[in-house]
Amino acid sequence: MKAKIQYRQQDQLPAPHMIPFPSPNKHAGMQKTNDTSAATYEILRRVDAASVFESAPDAMVLVDGDGRITELNSKTEKMFGYRREELVGEPVEKLMPQRLQSNHIALSSQYSTAPRARSMGAELELFGRHQDGREFPVEISLSPLKSEGGVLVSSAIRDVTELRRTQELQSSLEFEKLMSRLSRTFVNLPLERIDSELNDGIRDLAEVLGLDQVNITLFDSDRKSRTVIHSWSRPGIPPAPAGKISDEEFPWIASRIAKQETCWVSAPEDLPEEAISEREYMLSTGVNSWLSIPLLVAGQHLGTMGTVTFHQQVWNAQLISRFQCAGDIFAGAIARRRAAETQRESEDRFRIVANTAPVLIWMSGTDKLCTFFNQTWLAFTGRTADEEYGDGWTTGVHPEDLNRCLETYSAKFDARLEFTMQYRLRRHDGAYRWIVDIGSPRFDLAGRFLGYIGSCIDITDQELSMKLGLSRHK
Repeated sequence: MKAKIQYRQQDQLPAPHMIPFPSPNKHAGMQKTNDTSAATYEILRRVDAASVFESAPDAMVLVDGDGRITELNSKTEKMFGYRREELVGEPVEKLMPQRLQSNHIALSSQYSTAPRARSMGAELELFGRHQDGREFPVEISLSPLKSEGGVLVSSAIRDVTELRRTQELQSSLEFEKLMSRLSRTFVNLPLERIDSELNDGIRDLAEVLGLDQVNITLFDSDRKSRTVIHSWSRPGIPPAPAGKISDEEFPWIASRIAKQETCWVSAPEDLPEEAISEREYMLSTGVNSWLSIPLLVAGQHLGTMGTVTFHQQVWNAQLISRFQCAGDIFAGAIARRRAAETQRESEDRFRIVANTAPVLIWMSGTDKLCTFFNQTWLAFTGRTADEEYGDGWTTGVHPEDLNRCLETYSAKFDARLEFTMQYRLRRHDGAYRWIVDIGSPRFDLAGRFLGYIGSCIDITDQELSMKLGLSRHK
């Protein structure tokens, strides 16, 4: 027999145990407050529980102790594409992707032993499934309710597709800004500042990507061990072990590092049987997941950059790619420092570092004419360096943007000030793409002005996404 919500016959009032409205305060000395509270309580008690259920801003589903749907509101029908009669009596797993159903059954069993009000989705990847098979991200709030047939679970389900899209757009913009800043910083950074900027860089990367700890390790001379040279941990997170990491200590991961592989684990149980040491380390330290990428410059394997998290983390392709992009910048800076330990920095060294950057980079001399474009810029425009040198690059700027672009550049150049400007730049396929260009003045150690260095990122997709999002909300 299916459980039902109990109502009093008198005025169809919800039983006191169904909706936890506040009771009137009965303490002495507060009569006026008690009278007001009692009146409010009487009004709230006369609210029809079914009406509250139906008018809730989210999809609402009641599930019995067997995990079957006993009631739902119209927003649930709209969100999932089912009619009420198609869901009542069905397992609640019908509303979620098949790949998540078995795990949900296990979690539901645990919840039923100690039901309590709780929110889900803040640190989990939760998805609903529409009748047509389409998946969408959701957040869920659970509340236990007593009934004559036992405890029901009330689930408030919210479609957060637009929220996630907005968050991802914001995350993408923040990451692109970080990459632009790191590229500008490390390309022309004085050698004595590289270490401090690396420390700041891995901290900023961790904060933008939501990571708990980031480490950079370099191979020792025998290449049988690595040494941690830079590490940052979020406050409250244990610091990474200092010193050397022997291949014998963690042989499974060492074999993958030797092959220049990118490795990640989202949970200790994901490790293969032979990764005994790695699994014991994760279980003993509380590490839930980790990611390791090779640091490569011009084919030379310098070491690794890794991150660990003490919370549940899903390593998707986008997150791994972003981590690798930052690693490429850091690797370039480390390679440059190593080269400078034996000889002064040369133009060739600068070009190696600049050409590993994932953003468009340019440099100009004191006469305002450009003297350098990295390979990313040349690949984007489809032109040779000789065609772009001097003021040749301006032929690729959209005619409607050219005068404004040159005026901004010239004014800031004369004032020796950093600038940011947006303009359309012609890509190699003839399409114009919106570019954010950030330029900074360059000075040598003696303070002499050397010209400008700038970096550009393509923001066309973000511009279109933001415009599309705004049009949807009008």
